[in-house]
Amino acid sequence: PDVQLDVLRSLDRMVEDGGALPRWPMAHGPTGGMVGTPAAQVLAESWLKGMTDGWDADGLWEAAVATSTGPVPYAGRTGIEAYRELGFVPEEQGGGSASETLEYAWSDHALQEWGTAMGVDTTRIDEQAGAWKNAWDPQASFFRARSEDGSFAPMGSEFQWSSDYVEGNAWH
Repeated sequence: PDVQLDVLRSLDRMVEDGGALPRWPMAHGPTGGMVGTPAAQVLAESWLKGMTDGWDADGLWEAAVATSTGPVPYAGRTGIEAYRELGFVPEEQGGGSASETLEYAWSDHALQEWGTAMGVDTTRIDEQAGAWKNAWDPQASFFRARSEDGSFAPMGSEFQWSSDYVEGNAWH
């Protein structure tokens, strides 16, 4: 718990210094690596496991929701406007759109759980928390990339390394 409290305070300082929650930080700076907004999951888990004192939960809640709902300075979500409008990151936004949709929905669900536990309004992210469903292709039985028109992108072998996913294939 002491180390985790230091992590939470570091995240707060990174927001103070950089204007946004970091994504894959190194030391005290952003790397821009990988996808998603995993800091939201760390913050939510901390609160839900009883770490409610000693850190700026309200300020970090606002930073997490800002990252989840709009453009932020350096660690924002690729395709955030389309994700909010369509309920998924379309493949036209770049590689890894299936992974991005799933990562964003995972973080948004964590925020929804955290906000509910804190007693704050989660309306801004409620619908996004279920966006993972929009990447599910029931015919293929896999999460898949979708095009802006809503159709699923063509899929080769589920074992094939694919640009629909970040560093993986449909099984990952």
